[in-house]
Amino acid sequence: MTGSLLVLGRAADPPTRALRRLTRTQEWHWAYLGADFPQALRVAQAVGTRAHRLPLGEELVRVAAVTARELVEALARLRGEDDPFDWWTDSLSERSPYLSPLIRECAILRVVERWLGGPGPLLLFVEGEALRAVIAGLARGRGWQVVDTAGWLGGARSGLRRRLRRVGAPLLFLVMGLARLVERRLGSPLRSNGSTSDALDVLCLSFIGPADLARSPRASDPYWGPLLPWLGNQGYRVGLVPVVVGRPLSPTRVVKALAERGTAVVLPEDHLRVRDYLWAACRGVYVARRPLGSVSFDGIDIRGLCGEERDRHGGSLRLPLALLQYRLGVRLSQNLPGLRGCLYPFENQVWERALLLGLRRGRPGLEAVGFQHSTIAPLEMNYFPAKNDWRDLPLPDRLICHGERFRQVLEGAGYPSSQLAVGGSLRYPHLLTAASSQEHTAGEGRPAVLVLLSIVLAEAAEVLWKAEKGLAGMPGARLIVRAHPFMPLPKVLAALGRSHLPPELEEGVGSLEHLLVGAACVVYRDTSAAFETAVRGIPCVYVASEVTVDNDPLDLLGPLAGLKRIASSPAEIRSAVEEILGADSATLEGWRRAGSGLRGRTLTAITSGTLTVFLPGREEASEGPTAAS
Repeated sequence: MTGSLLVLGRAADPPTRALRRLTRTQEWHWAYLGADFPQALRVAQAVGTRAHRLPLGEELVRVAAVTARELVEALARLRGEDDPFDWWTDSLSERSPYLSPLIRECAILRVVERWLGGPGPLLLFVEGEALRAVIAGLARGRGWQVVDTAGWLGGARSGLRRRLRRVGAPLLFLVMGLARLVERRLGSPLRSNGSTSDALDVLCLSFIGPADLARSPRASDPYWGPLLPWLGNQGYRVGLVPVVVGRPLSPTRVVKALAERGTAVVLPEDHLRVRDYLWAACRGVYVARRPLGSVSFDGIDIRGLCGEERDRHGGSLRLPLALLQYRLGVRLSQNLPGLRGCLYPFENQVWERALLLGLRRGRPGLEAVGFQHSTIAPLEMNYFPAKNDWRDLPLPDRLICHGERFRQVLEGAGYPSSQLAVGGSLRYPHLLTAASSQEHTAGEGRPAVLVLLSIVLAEAAEVLWKAEKGLAGMPGARLIVRAHPFMPLPKVLAALGRSHLPPELEEGVGSLEHLLVGAACVVYRDTSAAFETAVRGIPCVYVASEVTVDNDPLDLLGPLAGLKRIASSPAEIRSAVEEILGADSATLEGWRRAGSGLRGRTLTAITSGTLTVFLPGREEASEGPTAAS
């Protein structure tokens, strides 16, 4: 609206400078346009009643799905004449909402465009230098007067941090990589089940993180579970390859964690060389610094947002570690002459594409089998390629889904049906055996309300804060908080300025399976643990965000028949939980039936036939996949 005033502040800064611009003679509206929920709380407290808060969360729900799909197509056009390897290892080709803020930022642009069509003045606290610049340009183009209170010093600090990360990340990667190589060379030879690495038939890649190091050394692999011993019994010589795409772990610690699982362990450090690390570091600098072509979204130039995303990726360890998988694929395919195939957990991320390109470069024709091992949320656009992507997108030769519903989702996204199959639900054998007898205790004794926190710090903090405010003091219920294995509870509490849970809440100890037994209700946000909850027939309350896009992993699973409720405010969460705890026996039985139906659509029994489908060289299972009954 012509003549209106827009005041912009930096989301991470104290809001004092921006708030000085507020005048008492005008009715102001404000919004926090960042993903950091604890900071949003601090800003809201500072603003108080001096301005009316705009409903960002509700607006994002309205535009997020369409925005994500259109953004994928816009980014695909950005590829231009890029070399396929450079493009498929670029984070702009990945588009995961958990690894990149681009979907959220473009959804925010659509919301802000709508706000700019209304009355002013507006006060917006914006996260990201590029997003703030685009919003300022939009407003000026519509005749608004723009005052940016962030100041030059904050921008200079942000630019300096980006430059330091660009230099520091490759150097840190090299130092850590060389240290791992030296540690491996000085360490004792790895011995496992007697197989020598050059005699292996099949490689299975598995993610390894700090949580895996704390597991029992004899625990089954969390991704491949019953498949590994079954392959051994069929006469296959199997090697387990630990994959680390976050902060690298010590090879010695990895060996100790995996060596007693009864499967040969193939350490990347036994095959990689110093020149591989040097190549990945240098290539990462090149991939991150390539010039960007023209890219627009809704007629808005978003080159700045894309450049900031490349800077973010290039200034992290994730890019060189992903590129290192290419060299690992080349080395493994060349060093293991008896290798018949490679199995890996499929999420269509850049590290997987680099691995596939390396395997095919080292030995054309070597079969790669991907395993869709978890849930698929509607905004996980890494699973939903653009139309132009299909011409040379690196994909496995076969893609095994752990349930018929997931096969349908991927086929609908454009994956060739001839490459899709359904295999056993390797990650969820406990659900296949225990889910049908699961009883939750709503209305019986002192029911447990389980609050599940996500892997994303800001989102975990939002769920914990809202659950505490809404559920504290609820009579007759146990309130249990379970943190994500990769996001410890002390870190979430620290983000909220605390060191411990309030007396009304207790920390959940033990496995998720253990905590779900007897749970009457689960409060959650964007975690695949909700899937385990729903297939047991336990009702869920999804916590909608006030600051970022919602991406519920249950949304693509088909009808839930009342198993899920959506709540945003603490009061709404309490109301939904009280309704669930007051359910009668007929409602409880309906939830159990809904869980059973969901189990049948999304899980597959583990049989010889549904394991055979994973074998390299098999076009289909010897017997049809059997849905979980």
